[in-house]
Amino acid sequence: MLEEGRWTYKLTPLRFPTDMASIEKAPCIVCQFESKCAIDGEIGPYNCPWIGPWAMKEFRELTQPVAPVTT
Repeated sequence: MLEEGRWTYKLTPLRFPTDMASIEKAPCIVCQFESKCAIDGEIGPYNCPWIGPWAMKEFRELTQPVAPVTT
């Protein structure tokens, strides 16, 4: 989406309420190349070396079965 003359990614949660912890860990927040990031740019979401590992880690954490608590 275009915001203030600049293309910006919009994160839309699949479930509500949304846990902001995963978004806060997104590599884009502190990326030194964020200003150069674009779909057709030198760096972008399809060739970013940081976003893939982050997404996979978040996915694994969300899909891991919770171990039962034994007393």
